[in-house]
Amino acid sequence: MNTQKRIAFIGAGRIADLHYNALKLENHRAEVIAVSDIRNDAVQSRAGEWNVKGYISYKEMIEKEKPDAVYILLPHNLHLEAVDFAMKRGISVFLEKPIAADLEQALQIEQVAKNSKATLFIAHNGLFHPAFDEVNALVKTGKIGKPVFVRGISAGWLLFKDWDFRLFKGQTGGGCWMDAGSHLVYCMMELIGKIKSVNALMANMVRNEMEGEDHCIVNIQFENGCLGQAFASYGHKLPGYELDWPNGYTNAIEVFGDKGAVKYQISPKPVIELYSEASKTEKEQGWKEIEIKEPFSSSFNYETKHFLDCLETGQRPRVTASDAVEILKILKSAYAENIIFPK
Repeated sequence: MNTQKRIAFIGAGRIADLHYNALKLENHRAEVIAVSDIRNDAVQSRAGEWNVKGYISYKEMIEKEKPDAVYILLPHNLHLEAVDFAMKRGISVFLEKPIAADLEQALQIEQVAKNSKATLFIAHNGLFHPAFDEVNALVKTGKIGKPVFVRGISAGWLLFKDWDFRLFKGQTGGGCWMDAGSHLVYCMMELIGKIKSVNALMANMVRNEMEGEDHCIVNIQFENGCLGQAFASYGHKLPGYELDWPNGYTNAIEVFGDKGAVKYQISPKPVIELYSEASKTEKEQGWKEIEIKEPFSSSFNYETKHFLDCLETGQRPRVTASDAVEILKILKSAYAENIIFPK
């Protein structure tokens, strides 16, 4: 008997290939059967490359193909309608972050998930790389002592297509902070804990094609007293940017404690460096690099494995709708407590 889960894609943007490639590694557990996008060229391209059926309307695709689950990779403001349509038909959903463009829609998605027997999984791929598990263990076991400051950066020159929803504030819910900053927030909260307050500086400095901010600095205070800062930008030109994300992009998190520090470069190539006073040997050696064997893309592979586990066993997803709502509250509060420099 074929026990493969039948998966359909709603949205065929830049992130679709990463998720498709991760599913191909699990082809004994899942099969991609269809793809939909309002752009006919995107549908024809992906349908041909993936050897699956293509649709302009995701509603028609769902009604005809009746998949077990859908990957929703749409502009943030379109998440609610697509989630509602799928889950009311008992179809599980893999939803790209953030959960929605605004809090009202996010709360409605949370309610839809509560009313459905299907699974809603929010994609926070940064939590799933083995390197992040290593960093999390170093922090949680006291290897660097008490965390007092955490710093995150997500910066590069994102290559926009004419159709890219990131250009439009109404579709993203903001600018680079809503899109790139969300990864920093959920990683920091996993490492340090709940956030008490934020304030921000935001500006549109060089990407005039964007309606939202292309640079932002967000200061953070955690409930346990730790301080933090997150910097996100779509206006940094770094070596390799012509090859598109994640090439030429700096993604990193550093945690400083009263007994040491850990530096985690997330992409393009994961690297961990540790300084700890936990042992005399490490103190004498200064910074110690911890070998990471798996590439950045592995985070998508492990995330996919977990999603399929949830479909097969009914276990609770690592990131639920309620978790994602809390993340969105932090993201949106930065816009409420900031100073915006106009173009």
